[in-house]
Amino acid sequence: MNKYSFKIVWSDEDEAYIVTCHEFPGLSAFGDTQESALAEAQTALNLMIETYKGSGIELPQPKVEEEFSGQSSKKANLLPAAVTTSHLGPASGGVRVPDSGETASGNSSQRPVR
Repeated sequence: MNKYSFKIVWSDEDEAYIVTCHEFPGLSAFGDTQESALAEAQTALNLMIETYKGSGIELPQPKVEEEFSGQSSKKANLLPAAVTTSHLGPASGGVRVPDSGETASGNSSQRPVR
């Protein structure tokens, strides 16, 4: 099992979920569901790893999230007043932080939030 990470987003243009891998910029896959898109991306990743190894190309290091100690030397408000469900498409479970143009309820006088 590898330790590479994936990013899954909904594409209105493609009407599908798109999966990319930070460590392999050319890798992308899509699917009607998050699960199918992720399965396609895993297959593509396995083929890329096999190709890299067969060609003698060094594999990129997996991206590692830095551990958060929970301590800070400065007081900071790390989260806004509201965190809302993102519009990533059908049956989305994503979380989105409202941007500065939105109120704490997630509404904006300039544009609707989906």
